[in-house]
Amino acid sequence: MTLHPSILAAWGVAVLALMGLAQWMTSPLAVWLHLLEPWLLAASLMLLGSLLLEARNAAACAVAILVVGGSLVIRSGPILEDPVVKRPRHLRSLKGCAVLAKEPKGPVRLAVWTVEKGTSVQRGLEAIVDSGPDIVVIRGTDRPGVAMRLQEALDGEAKVQASSGGGVITVTRGSFQYCGGEQDQWDFDLSLSTTAPSQASVAFPYVTDIGVVPLVIAGDAGPTGPSDWLHWPDRVHQGASTVAAAVRILGGSNAVVVSDFFAPPIAAVLLDPLSGAGLRWAHSPPNWPERLAGVPLPRLHAMDQVWAGPLWTVQHSRVLTSSGHPRAPVVIDLAATGVLSGPR
Repeated sequence: MTLHPSILAAWGVAVLALMGLAQWMTSPLAVWLHLLEPWLLAASLMLLGSLLLEARNAAACAVAILVVGGSLVIRSGPILEDPVVKRPRHLRSLKGCAVLAKEPKGPVRLAVWTVEKGTSVQRGLEAIVDSGPDIVVIRGTDRPGVAMRLQEALDGEAKVQASSGGGVITVTRGSFQYCGGEQDQWDFDLSLSTTAPSQASVAFPYVTDIGVVPLVIAGDAGPTGPSDWLHWPDRVHQGASTVAAAVRILGGSNAVVVSDFFAPPIAAVLLDPLSGAGLRWAHSPPNWPERLAGVPLPRLHAMDQVWAGPLWTVQHSRVLTSSGHPRAPVVIDLAATGVLSGPR
């Protein structure tokens, strides 16, 4: 059987395009492909259907090769080179608090949510309270009323951190440990960027009757505009690599990282450094976009992520009901190995 020259030409174009895609995947810029993948897939399938209806078989064949091959390339990207980072060496003094922390006596439930700055959080807040969390991390607000509501609901302690991104509220059903000093929170820079600086923090929330959870909270607000589109992937890679360095410095297998880099967890800029530090993504369901400009949309990516150290086993993860924000709250149940129990 002889193939038509047009089909051979289409195959050649598709293969060249896949080779270019594979080369693109060696760069941090590949995070854009992960972010846009659902839309690119939908557009490709619509184009494929249109070409088949018009009996343009050569072009349809090329698109089919690109869809299948592109999905494989995107999902199996190469390991990226390590970026230059500023290691948070001042965290060395905290190593004992992480390494010597006793194994938790029971499962721990985390609730994580990134909110839109200046928007009411009442619906999502009540859903979080009803879920019965032990630790809550809310990014995008530093409102004292939100912190007090959670502190009372959990009968614990709240910490409020102001930032240009709206702030971070962290609450535990218990108290925050001081780790032998006068502080109960330690900050460190995530990137070397001076135009879009970002920070992370380390804390040791004690959950009543359960134990201490070494907690790292980190993230990046995402691209600040078109001029930042090419720089943001490097910033994410730097930030995730700095978090990985912090986890290695802390040294405990019981660390939990709550991250929001506005990047899918399968993107190499996140997955390579964090998994290299012994962390595993909790595989929570997609929670973004819940809605944009007030319009409900299908959720495509898990943006509010929990990464757990080797000590932890993920028992259950779920997304809470609609909150009226672009993202829905996420609830993760973790249990230490050997302390497993059924979902709460």
